[in-house]
Amino acid sequence: MYSIAARGILYVEQQLEDRGSVIFNYDKHGDAWLQKQSVGARDEDEPILELAGDDDTVADEDGVPLVTVPASDRIVSLDHNSPDYQETLKALSKLSEEATKSNEFSALFADPEDRIVVLSQIDTAIQLLKNENVIPNVVKKVLQYPINVIKENMPGAALGALASKAWDWVVKLLENLV
Repeated sequence: MYSIAARGILYVEQQLEDRGSVIFNYDKHGDAWLQKQSVGARDEDEPILELAGDDDTVADEDGVPLVTVPASDRIVSLDHNSPDYQETLKALSKLSEEATKSNEFSALFADPEDRIVVLSQIDTAIQLLKNENVIPNVVKKVLQYPINVIKENMPGAALGALASKAWDWVVKLLENLV
């Protein structure tokens, strides 16, 4: 069974108040807004517009706010047959498997629920990558905390090396998508 930790709830509440956040705009404008964010390419020199407030909002003919979204924040397709994809999934699966079995990893957490959150974030990233399409920054954000926890607390251990290797593969895979 999964649950959301208090810090996760706090994060979502903060994002709901931030007019420039994806969570705020999705909550306010729904699927129509989200779909418009993932359509089209952005020129490298083109600025990213932020929604700072109702007066600063750029909108389409229906009044739905538009934001230019870089490729790392757009929905992109994955090639499940590519060697980078295969290695990334293999590295993350191995990390999840070894972390689940590791007593040293379990000892990092005073609260067993925190261990479950970290493991579930790794597994969530694996599930995201199994989809045909992903938002690269979402995958990175989901993995950033668990990878850092393992790398920083177990730098000389085999699990720390697995976390570093998995992160390197994730970065390589996602950089090639954008």
